[in-house]
Amino acid sequence: MKSLIRRYQYPIILILFFLSGTSALIYEVLWMKQLGLLFGNTAQAAATTLTAFFLGLALGGYFFGRISAKLENPLQTYGKLELAAAISVLGYFYILDAYTAFYPALFAQFEKTTCLFILIKLVLSIVILFPPAFFLGGTLPVISQYVVRSKQALAANVSVLYGVNTLGAALGALLAGFFLPNIIGYTQTYWVAITCTTIVGLGAILISIKIPDDIGTSFSDVDSE
Repeated sequence: MKSLIRRYQYPIILILFFLSGTSALIYEVLWMKQLGLLFGNTAQAAATTLTAFFLGLALGGYFFGRISAKLENPLQTYGKLELAAAISVLGYFYILDAYTAFYPALFAQFEKTTCLFILIKLVLSIVILFPPAFFLGGTLPVISQYVVRSKQALAANVSVLYGVNTLGAALGALLAGFFLPNIIGYTQTYWVAITCTTIVGLGAILISIKIPDDIGTSFSDVDSE
């Protein structure tokens, strides 16, 4: 059983974390483009998107990083974080529809107060983007807690995870920036990312159920064989 785990479990985890990075960057690229259309200013859209997104990632990483060592089943928690991100992303549609409805009134009220109007847009961006970014920010420390079995393996294992996630992010940026929206449209691209995140979450939970957490091994154990 342990040999089977060493052979298959970690490659699957790497694939899941790769897909997680892919979907995360699809979200980010779409958010930047859509907020640019809404706000009417690409620089503002980019600034507010990045601020809200990285604020969520940072706080999510900090919060879940502090509690990850206390988790009984980090892999299952990781899957739940991915599912929470997928669910929270759905609020994007409703919030944007609401903003579109009351935007004329906001513009009429605050068009001459530029700073206040920008602040309102920033708050809106945080409301839309912070929840999914917060959950996604917690995925690295939680999954790292699962794969790291010793302090000596910490640097190597986290580096592998981060590198795989970054490669996935590069693919997501490429797909969302140049291909998917032109082929299937923005809404369908968004649903592709949500589906991908959901698959990652369910896959991690499934693995955590089939393979007990207390007999996993680290990447360094696999490499040393």
